[in-house]
Amino acid sequence: MTITPEALAAALLRCPIGCAFLLTVERDGIPAALAVAPQQAFTRAAEALRTLNPWIPSFNEATAAVLARASQLGRLAHDLAEQPGADWWAAPVDRERQVLLVDPEPASRTTPASGWNWEDYAERPADWRMTSTLRGGISCGDVVIASGVGDWGDGPLVRRTAVVDAATRVREIVTPADWHVLCASHPRERSKPEPSLPPRWGRAYAPLGLEQEGPDRAGMLVPDWSALAADLDGVHLTFAGLLTVPFVEHASDAGSTMMWSWDTEGTMWLQGAFLRAGEPMPPAPEGLDSDKLVRRLSKYLGTPPSGLLMQARRRPWWWPFGRR
Repeated sequence: MTITPEALAAALLRCPIGCAFLLTVERDGIPAALAVAPQQAFTRAAEALRTLNPWIPSFNEATAAVLARASQLGRLAHDLAEQPGADWWAAPVDRERQVLLVDPEPASRTTPASGWNWEDYAERPADWRMTSTLRGGISCGDVVIASGVGDWGDGPLVRRTAVVDAATRVREIVTPADWHVLCASHPRERSKPEPSLPPRWGRAYAPLGLEQEGPDRAGMLVPDWSALAADLDGVHLTFAGLLTVPFVEHASDAGSTMMWSWDTEGTMWLQGAFLRAGEPMPPAPEGLDSDKLVRRLSKYLGTPPSGLLMQARRRPWWWPFGRR
């Protein structure tokens, strides 16, 4: 799917992640042509995702603070969207340039505590595999992991080339409407979350002050991955989608949807021999941590810092889903 520069600019301004991305560019005075280049774009997206971590108590405050700045970012959004160098943002999955991130000491995932459904919570199948697209030797996934975003487990991770059959059926996600159509085509209604964290999680997160499961999405539609597997092999969240889809509600007669847990440009692959691990790759270059490249956005917004889960990157014994 393609998206016009006008539509991309408007979508960036509607999405908290897109607005946070634009704010890092505005604050640092980065030229538009440089800001859309892969490493700059990956790093600024990682900072936006870290600032708007749905697991932190200040998520709603940070989201409101970011969206309140949208009215001053319109010209910048159009400047970025119109850059020829941003053509790759909405590009379909390139099967020849996928990197598969593999934990060197994989551990089996444990079943989430009673009352929690992994597919509801994580918006991905229980047995999932993800690749990210290499651009200039690095991928968005490399930068996101280096920046401590998401639940990727202890690093460093082993990178391998991904061998993907040319005939794989992949759905492209560029806008919230694309995610909505995917969910509505094979829907499951998200179960109502528990009123508080299960005991195993509550003990672990109590020192961090985390008592909520992020945005209330009870009753919203999520993909039925088992049903999707009959029609698709993978779902690709483009880089444009990463900046326009998360935390944006989209509704139709079928119901409402809101992506909230995907944290990188990448393709979620269902099970099948069409995806295989290829040759080992060199480790990702050092210095990809967004702390080293982009100043924290929280001070600029006047919101509490969002690095509360950085201490969880080593995955202590209590981490419920094991290492990926």
